[in-house]
Amino acid sequence: MMLGLPMLWLSGLISGQLALNLVVLKIFPEYLVIRRALDVLQRQDLLIYFFIAELAQIPYIVIAGFAGFFKLFRWK
Repeated sequence: MMLGLPMLWLSGLISGQLALNLVVLKIFPEYLVIRRALDVLQRQDLLIYFFIAELAQIPYIVIAGFAGFFKLFRWK
């Protein structure tokens, strides 16, 4: 989803506002789950890594997809 949204937006198939709304709909529930887990574990200091991970997820998925397609590594 995260990779497809910029492509849909750049091609004019969806508006920028819709793309932003969809990103928020993806991230917000994940944030709530992570926030609750960190509260239980008393590790709120780790919350900053959530936002970094959300940004890193996009290139990670793209790279892993291409590497898997070209058999550059094997899945377990």
